[in-house]
Amino acid sequence: PAGRMLAGRSQSMGHASLIRLDVDLVTSAGARCLDGSGGGFYWRAASSAQNGTKLVVFLQGGGECRSATECAVWDGGAGRGSAGWPKTKRLGEDELSDDSSVNPHFHDWNKLFVPYCSADMHSGTRLTPSHALGGGYFAGHNLINATLAQLRRSLPALAPSLVLLSGSSAGGIGVL
Repeated sequence: PAGRMLAGRSQSMGHASLIRLDVDLVTSAGARCLDGSGGGFYWRAASSAQNGTKLVVFLQGGGECRSATECAVWDGGAGRGSAGWPKTKRLGEDELSDDSSVNPHFHDWNKLFVPYCSADMHSGTRLTPSHALGGGYFAGHNLINATLAQLRRSLPALAPSLVLLSGSSAGGIGVL
């Protein structure tokens, strides 16, 4: 089912569709948000055939937590787990914009937006919760790997010729 959504161009201008990770990727690859919920990503297919093999990947930022108290506050924020993610998301970041006057180089590329829900700057690889930090999963790296695996499953023909990897704040750290 995800493949049909990914291949289609039914998203409205500037919006991307939520693709949830398959259950096996959540469980075996440990692709979980801090609260244990399964991850996902937002996808928007290229709006031009000419740039159909080009991909912008954006890692969302949002701080981190380093103690049980900080993690309780961080995880208590709206949208930190994946349960409340909307089915579509407006892509407003500069390199994700579909507006050619704002984003002349990448406006019509494929777009992959990776939400930040792990509080670990997209770098954690935990498969089990950290009891020392309030029971949260720190699996940001696992989420990125699973996102790419889901993308390969859903769009096996996608073979990007160019990829722009970007992010803000904790997402910028994750890019490194």
